Amino acid sequence: MSESTRSRLLQYLPAIFQEPGDKGTPPFLYGFLQPFEYELAALEALLAELDLKFSPAMTPTDEFLPWLATWVALVLDEEWPPARRRQLLSEAVELYRWRGTVQGLKRYLAIYTGIDAKNIVIHEAQQPAGMQIGVSSRIGIARPVAGTALPNEIETLAHDDYVVDTAWPTDLPATADQSKLKPGDPVQLRYAASQVTVIDIDADDVDIWHQPADKPKEVIQAVHARPAGAPQPNIDRLNEQIEYATARRGADGASDLLQGGAFLVERIDAAYCFVVEVCGTPAELDRFVPETAPDADDEKEQERRKERAKFWAILELEKPAHTRCFLKFTPIPAQAARPWMQIEVHSTVGLDTAIG
Repeated sequence: MSESTRSRLLQYLPAIFQEPGDKGTPPFLYGFLQPFEYELAALEALLAELDLKFSPAMTPTDEFLPWLATWVALVLDEEWPPARRRQLLSEAVELYRWRGTVQGLKRYLAIYTGIDAKNIVIHEAQQPAGMQIGVSSRIGIARPVAGTALPNEIETLAHDDYVVDTAWPTDLPATADQSKLKPGDPVQLRYAASQVTVIDIDADDVDIWHQPADKPKEVIQAVHARPAGAPQPNIDRLNEQIEYATARRGADGASDLLQGGAFLVERIDAAYCFVVEVCGTPAELDRFVPETAPDADDEKEQERRKERAKFWAILELEKPAHTRCFLKFTPIPAQAARPWMQIEVHSTVGLDTAIG
C-alpha cells in the first residue's frame, strides 16, 4: 500500500480489512474512513494548539481575541490597534483591582494612548484654572432642602399665598401705613393660604374672607376692586420658597426676620476635582488635539473628536465615583541634546547648569 493511500484509522482494524483490493487498489473501507480521518485530523490540530488560544499575546485577533475578552467582562474597541487590544486584555484583571485609583487610571490611559505612564500626570484636588465662579466656587447659598439644618441665624422660608393686585382706596390691614397712599396708587396684598376661608371673584372686585394670625377665631371680609384695564383675574396663587433669610436678634431675645441679602458661603459639599494632564510630543498628541485651530469640517478633526470621546469614556470608567475630572494636553517640544557639563570647556553656571 502506498503512502498516499495509507490510513491511520485503518491500521487499527483487523488485518483482513487492511488487505488491498484487486490490482493494488486501496482497501474497501479506506473510502469510508477517509472523511472521518480528515475531520479528526483537524480537531487534533486544534487541540494541539488549544493552549495558544487562551494567551492574549498569541490568540488570533479576529477569531478568539473578542471571545477571550468576554471571559473578563471586557468589550474591546475594534478600532484599537491589535497590539494595544492584546495589552489591555492581558492586564484587564489587574486593572480591575486598581480601578478608581491614580495608578489604575494612569495605566489604562497609557495603554490607550501609547504614551509612557510617567508622562500622564494626575493633579489631585485641583481645578483647571483656579477659582471659577459657578464652577469651583459659589457666592450666596444653594437652595436648601426643607427641614435641613443651616448655619447659625439662617432660616428657610416657605410661602403659600394668595396675591391680590388692586389700587387705593381698598381694604388694608389695620397695621398698614395709609398716609402716603394716593387714589389710584397700585397696591399688592398677600394673604396666607392657610388663613383664607372663602374667595369670591366677580367682574368688579375680589372678596376674601380670612382669619388674621392675631385673631384666629375672627373671620374678616376684605373687598378689593379691580384696577381699571387690569386683566382677569387680579388674584393669583403663589407657592414659593425663599432661598435664605437672616434673623437679627436683639438684647431682649426677640428677632426680626429679614428676607434677602447675600453672604458668602464658607463651605459647601462639592465634588472632588482633579486634572489629568497628558504630556507628549506633537506627533503623539495629534490624535487628540491639533497644533493649530481645528477645522470643524475637516475629516481629521472628526477623527480627533472621536478619539477625545473615547478618552473621556475611559476617564468616566476608571475615575473614582462622585468625582469631577478635567483633561489637559501639554505638548513636549523637541530639544537638542546637550553634552555633559565640563568645567572650563562648555558650562555656564547660572544659565544652563543646576548644582545638586
